[in-house]
Amino acid sequence: MRTLFPFACFECRVAFKRPWPADRSGTRKRPRCGGPAVGLSRKFKAPARSNVAQWEKVKFLVHHGFLFQSVGEPYPRTLRAAREFVKKHRL
Repeated sequence: MRTLFPFACFECRVAFKRPWPADRSGTRKRPRCGGPAVGLSRKFKAPARSNVAQWEKVKFLVHHGFLFQSVGEPYPRTLRAAREFVKKHRL
């Protein structure tokens, strides 16, 4: 059985699970919209589609290289806290 990983589409604000792409790119096409979906750590839990603020926070973190892998402390709960988090843990 293949391990499934979460992929997030920021345009549609949805997440889905699929095997990691064979080309190891970390991206897949979104099944419905055809847009890009970013592969994240198996620890990622998607916010509700209606929770725009949380999706903006996730998008901000992913844009700055945080794919919800372990960093030694919990991920921030708000976009404001995410900005500080990125400064502190800059990759």
